[in-house]
Amino acid sequence: MNYSKNLFSLLAFSLLLIMVGCKDDDDPEPEAVSITLTLESATLDGSTIDPVPDYTLVVTFDKDGNPDGYTASGSATYQPSIGTSGTFSINSTVVTFTSGDDTRSVTITGGTLTNETTSVSLQWELTKIDDEVSADDAGTYVYNMTTN
Repeated sequence: MNYSKNLFSLLAFSLLLIMVGCKDDDDPEPEAVSITLTLESATLDGSTIDPVPDYTLVVTFDKDGNPDGYTASGSATYQPSIGTSGTFSINSTVVTFTSGDDTRSVTITGGTLTNETTSVSLQWELTKIDDEVSADDAGTYVYNMTTN
């Protein structure tokens, strides 16, 4: 019986050593992340835009969580006029989208815009001075967007 206990203890200790030896102590290298934001609701000067425009914004972050680029698609890509792809930067609550020679500053009024964003509200001014903007389209836009 003593022999069985000693054998069992030796086997248990050996198994423990094997399990500890197989543990991977290296943290995995962070990866680049992209998030897809879909427009859930929108307003112009506080009035609901109905129907909600079909608009998707895909933002990418490098492995360190820094802004890397974006693509936009859908019927509302002209508002804001940030083009369909480019780069962006974040400074506090202001996101600056750059596409070619065009830039558009957008204020984050709700949520955050990071590589872990689940929802965000974006607000910007569209004035009649902007290219191809009619008087009906000028005003303050708020896009409430979520990840799916």
